[in-house]
Amino acid sequence: MAFTIDTQTYADIEIFSKDKKTPSIFGFYNRTETIGGRELLYKIIRSPFSDKQFLENRKAEIRFFHDLDDSLKFSKRQLDFVEFYLKSRRTPLRNNFIDAAKDNIAYKLNSNSDY
Repeated sequence: MAFTIDTQTYADIEIFSKDKKTPSIFGFYNRTETIGGRELLYKIIRSPFSDKQFLENRKAEIRFFHDLDDSLKFSKRQLDFVEFYLKSRRTPLRNNFIDAAKDNIAYKLNSNSDY
């Protein structure tokens, strides 16, 4: 179950800072490499949970990845590109000729950088 924190409390305990020079809890924990990671961390801190079982599960998930001996070697650029692709919600190529021809004509008439 999530609980809410009012704006004054956020300011009092300095969860988020208004500028980069002011220290904050978010700034202390923000060791993310990607835009999506930063957004997810912001969402997690912005919407805290009070359910003990949920928090125990989250802690176990974090420990699993922390203790994992193998590490995946991805660059920030690669992960940002994958995230951009997944957020774009593009439909895959059509599997029939009529729809593929229609998409082809639409792209030629209204071209964009995605095509």
